[in-house]
Amino acid sequence: MGGLADIGKRPKTYKMADLKFQPVRHDHKAFLEKASERRGFSEAYEALKFKYGLAHKLMTADCKRRKGID
Repeated sequence: MGGLADIGKRPKTYKMADLKFQPVRHDHKAFLEKASERRGFSEAYEALKFKYGLAHKLMTADCKRRKGID
C-alpha cells in the first residue's frame, strides 16, 4: 500500500445506499472529562460556555416545539 504498484489505483468509494445509519450514544459528561485533560481545553470551554448553553437551550426548545411540548 502506498508503493509504486498503487499508482493510478483509486480508493474504494461508497454510495450513500451502501452506508447504514448507526447511531452512536454520546456521553457528554465522559466527553468533558476526557477532553479536559487536553491542554487549553478547559479555558476554551469556559470562554464559550455561555454560547454552548444558549445553543443547547435553542435546540431543546426547537425539539419541544416540533413535538408539540410546551
